[in-house]
Amino acid sequence: MFTNTYIYILFLSLSSFSAFSQESYSDKIFSPDIKTLKIHQSGWPLSYPAIELGGDRTIAVSFDALMNEEKSYQYKLIHCNANHKPSGLSTSEYIQGMHRNYIEDYNYSFNTNVNYIHYSLSIPNETMTIKKSGVYALVVYEKDERQPILTACFYVYENLVDISPTINYNSEKGFRNHYQQLEIAVNTQDYTIDAPLHETNLVIRQNNRRDNELFNIKPTFTRPGYLTYTKNSELAFEGGNEYFYFDASTSKYSGHGVAYIDYQRPFEHFVLHPYEPSSSKSYSERQDINGRSVIRRQEADQEALDLESDYIFVHFFVPKETPEFTGKLYLTGELTLNQISPEFELAYNIDENRYEASVLIKQGRYEYRYQFVKKGSSIGHSEPFDADFYQTENDYQAYFFHTPPGARYDRLVGYQLFDSRKFLK
Repeated sequence: MFTNTYIYILFLSLSSFSAFSQESYSDKIFSPDIKTLKIHQSGWPLSYPAIELGGDRTIAVSFDALMNEEKSYQYKLIHCNANHKPSGLSTSEYIQGMHRNYIEDYNYSFNTNVNYIHYSLSIPNETMTIKKSGVYALVVYEKDERQPILTACFYVYENLVDISPTINYNSEKGFRNHYQQLEIAVNTQDYTIDAPLHETNLVIRQNNRRDNELFNIKPTFTRPGYLTYTKNSELAFEGGNEYFYFDASTSKYSGHGVAYIDYQRPFEHFVLHPYEPSSSKSYSERQDINGRSVIRRQEADQEALDLESDYIFVHFFVPKETPEFTGKLYLTGELTLNQISPEFELAYNIDENRYEASVLIKQGRYEYRYQFVKKGSSIGHSEPFDADFYQTENDYQAYFFHTPPGARYDRLVGYQLFDSRKFLK
């Protein structure tokens, strides 16, 4: 059943290994040997990658290389504007110290069927201090920075404005339906903005997704010291549904969401229960962590989970009598870097009347959702495979950029993380 799975996945990974472009940076893996890219605040694996300029927190970046011998990987930082494109600042303007260095923290896996090397680093560090707020792209490469193995993005913000959100189910797109209507108030009394309609850029993300990110939102009303974003249909997000999860932290028995486990050297294959959409179109509360994943192996030393957790294949199935010809179905969540990616597209199996995908990942607890992308679009939607509910608990991140006349970069002067459940109880 799974004989050619690894070859197929490797082919998909190689086909996505395209020429590196500096047009716009994102979290992206370019090499088929690189897996499990993690970006978060150091010491807080479930956090989002945003830190305060000059604060005591750092950004942790880690990944695995599925190989037997270490390589001399280097990294460099690139300062970007709000659109994730290079700002054009010289490295000396945004970095104090060395703007590139070698990754010196790496360790070999042990007690695993699949050998790998775990690499990690933190930013800022002893050789590199950040001087400017904004979006940053970490580029990791072996010899030529134009041929990276991965890129990872994070945010450095200043607390110069106060962002106050609210969320309503009475949206500009309908009352008590499938949307969550955001309203934002920004207090700028302690920070001067002369022309907010022209100088500011509000960016909103839902569960750290890039596909449905709202960019360059302008205030509805302005008055001295205050900007308000209200009655704006652009700020109405589809509520989505709560994430599903499976537990693949042990191969001794089938954990939650796992139908059975099959070993075919050298991989354990975890076959999930087929996805079954709710027969009723009513919301059902499920506790989740909004798509995040936790690396874990029950039999491992809890201090060495990054090194003793094995690589496994997980098989996903979505029964469907006939395929949807109007678009494609994708697996999403932190395991896909919260992006719509060709590597995680589910293919339709006409003999089995179902969509299916096989993914090579590290052992742990994973949350995921299925998103349908219509032809000609890049945005994932729940329908027609799932439903949207205004009650769904979602994380939202608000980034407030300021670019006054003559400025050479987008300054990130405010950041706020908020939970829809606080407002939609």
